[in-house]
Amino acid sequence: MTYALTAGLAVACFAAYLGVHSTVLLVAGVVATTIVVPEVVWDLTDGAVGGGVLLLVAGAVLLATSLVSTWLRRHR
Repeated sequence: MTYALTAGLAVACFAAYLGVHSTVLLVAGVVATTIVVPEVVWDLTDGAVGGGVLLLVAGAVLLATSLVSTWLRRHR
């Protein structure tokens, strides 16, 4: 449960971005999300997944959050 702070930071950055529209907040939210999701996967599987799978998950999360953040930025 050590990832709760990082997940909270990601949510706070995305929420603050909706009000402030600072690119720094958007980037921080993407980075925090990219860090926290592999940690959650590791904890949920009790470390059964390998490093390659975690790298794949981190890459997919990075792509997904980057696409969503780009969409948010264009529609604001």
